[in-house]
Amino acid sequence: MVSAVPPSDGVAIVPPKLIKSVRAIASPNALQDFATGNGDSVTLDALVDTSGRVKSMKVLSGAASLQRAAMEALKQYTYEAATRRGKPVPAHVTVKVKFLFEP
Repeated sequence: MVSAVPPSDGVAIVPPKLIKSVRAIASPNALQDFATGNGDSVTLDALVDTSGRVKSMKVLSGAASLQRAAMEALKQYTYEAATRRGKPVPAHVTVKVKFLFEP
């Protein structure tokens, strides 16, 4: 889900486009949460700046043991910046970072 910083002039914003993502690596302790059914993903709200980098983020949901790994991965994501009238603008994106555990 993408939501842009609200425009004051009513001009639509073209949302950020994901260019590069990084696989999140969970700690061994997080395996316990996964095994007990406490979650396999973390949802974050991120602010993508005009250069396409994640400027800030906050956790919306997900197991506490996975949150740090999700945030570390999201810091490495690269986006094509959102635009308004052809100029880059900051915008919020909601990102769901999934974890795959293989025995």
